[in-house]
Amino acid sequence: MSFVEAPKNTDKLVPSTQFLQLRHVEVPPSMYKAYRRWRDETIFDVVRNAEVVELFLAYHSTISTEPGVMFLSGFNGDVDAYMKVFNSERYKDIVQQAGNQYITGGEKGLYTRLYQLVS
Repeated sequence: MSFVEAPKNTDKLVPSTQFLQLRHVEVPPSMYKAYRRWRDETIFDVVRNAEVVELFLAYHSTISTEPGVMFLSGFNGDVDAYMKVFNSERYKDIVQQAGNQYITGGEKGLYTRLYQLVS
């Protein structure tokens, strides 16, 4: 897995937000170029404009048991406020577009897992 880009970067080696969500999709390597253009105008636009999302990093893997794109999305505070970003009608439409055009397995190919920092 290698770092590709970050619409909301961090200057730390490891994200240190209270919550970290992993968001993974499998995108066929032949679609990466078109997918990256599309996601900059859609997914990344949503993330850049969501104050609650404090960091959003994109990693790609091609040789893996789970090839594709992994996003690390970090935030502090209220989980419900964060989830509103990704449960909005606009974002649901984006996921549908991705499922129709880029994600292997369609919309059901989006895997998410939320972790909380324990100190």
